[in-house]
This record gives sequence, C-alpha cells and structure tokens, in this order.
Amino acid sequence: MKFMSINSRLYRLATGCFDGVLIGLLTILTSILTLGIGIGGAFSAACYTIDNSIIQDNGYIIKTFIKSFKSDFKNSLIWIPLGLLNLALSYSLLFMYINNLGYIIYLALFIGFELLMTTIILFTLRGLMDFNSSKDYIINAIRLTNGHLIKTLLLFVCFLISVLTIYLLPPSMVIIIPLFTLFTVWLIKYKIITSYRLKKS
Repeated sequence: MKFMSINSRLYRLATGCFDGVLIGLLTILTSILTLGIGIGGAFSAACYTIDNSIIQDNGYIIKTFIKSFKSDFKNSLIWIPLGLLNLALSYSLLFMYINNLGYIIYLALFIGFELLMTTIILFTLRGLMDFNSSKDYIINAIRLTNGHLIKTLLLFVCFLISVLTIYLLPPSMVIIIPLFTLFTVWLIKYKIITSYRLKKS
C-alpha cells in the first residue's frame, strides 16, 4: 500500500512525530541529569538536532543530540546567569504588581521581554550557527530580537502558550518542547536570519 511506503507522507509524519518526542525526552533528561545547569545546552542541542536530523534529514537523533550537547556544554553555561536574571526579574514583576508601582512595571515588563527573548534566540543561535565567540552570539541575539519585533512577538506568544500548556498538563512537555523548538528553528533560521547579515568578530 502506498500510504505504508517509506516515501509516503503518512510515514514521514509518523517518523517525524516519533523523532520529535525522542528529542523532547532527551531535552528533559539532560536538563534533569545536569540539575538544570544544562538547560541552555539541552535547548541548543534540540535546535541543532531538529534542524540537522528532522528538517534536513541528516543524521541519527540520539547521536546528533548527544554530540551537540557535549561539544557546546561549557559554552552554554552562560545559561546560569541569564536564567537567574530572568527568574529575578519575574519575582520583581510580581512584587511590583502586588504593590501597584505604576509605570515602573511597564519598564520592567519591557526589560523582561527583551531579556527573555534574547535568551531564547541566543541559545537557538548556539544550536544553529557557528560564531567565533560568546560575544558574537550575544550581539547577534540582541540584533535579531529587536530587528523584527513582529516575529519576536510571535515567538513570545508561542512561548507563553507552550509554558501555559505544560503548566496545565505537565506530561505534554514531551510534545510541547519539540514543537516549540521546531517553530523557533523555523522562524529564526528560515524567516529572520535570512533578512540579516550576522556579525562575526
């Protein structure tokens, strides 16, 4: 039967779903085993694996993920200060809201948006691009975050929906994580990066 052929759309869809769930499990597992320290590296590895193994159909999922995670683990530890900054800002926003601090909260919301989206795009770039230094990744992440705000807002909405879905239904993270990562890779690599000449030092 044609629909059972390895070249059929149904077969490709089924294998893509299986590969996506596998990437989600690998991302969760590596994040847990590294006690949260490796979250940034796990997300970058997920981006690389989705682009390399699913979109380009080049390489095995587990081997590709582990190779990417191991090769960039040390450099991805910049996640720790960025993660702490995002967490501190979230608590600050909650404090401002409770105490009704007026216009200051809007400034904090803008800073929080910039920091969160720069962080997401930074680790996406770590999985997709090859720059000479961490400085290049940070500069280009800031440029891409602000260079096309409509697409950045779209990514932000997708992130919020993903977080809310996982909060309401925790087991869904196995599916939501690869779906969000796939959307992020598609948006950044194939829709945003093509509009800019990324800087290298």
